[in-house]
Amino acid sequence: MQIHTLSIRHGRSDAEAVRSILGSDQVFVIDYDAIDHHVLNTAEYTYLSHMFDIVVLNMSERINDVIDTIMAGALLVVIDPDVQEKRLHDFFEVTENIVMPYTDSDSCRTFSDLGGQYFFTDREVPYPFRSAYTTAEISGDKYIRVLDFPNDLSEMIFG
Repeated sequence: MQIHTLSIRHGRSDAEAVRSILGSDQVFVIDYDAIDHHVLNTAEYTYLSHMFDIVVLNMSERINDVIDTIMAGALLVVIDPDVQEKRLHDFFEVTENIVMPYTDSDSCRTFSDLGGQYFFTDREVPYPFRSAYTTAEISGDKYIRVLDFPNDLSEMIFG
């Protein structure tokens, strides 16, 4: 399976980009305002969620950000890979719909041990999972290829 990427900058997604992927079931949304300035664009998540199932990459670090993102219509939310174990426990008390970037095997093992089922990765995941969103070509039914993912952001996340 493959899904398209949409970016949110300055509170909005590009209307032409949205039109070009209408009819897609699921979209990977990058919220640059949240990543760069810790400002969630929940109104835009709601708007996009009326057209697509959205997976939102906003690198949430706080429980309220995860809740707000899910309540605004996100199917899944990609959290900050540096979230501490105690905070992961808090996240899982609210929802299982969180995605861990695969950056550090120890934190991913902890995530998996706590019941995490979704990963964002550039490599194969050695833990049990329901699905993994990937920036690389990886074969397997559980891997979902994210098309047009920006290289600079990929380097920032995965190193």
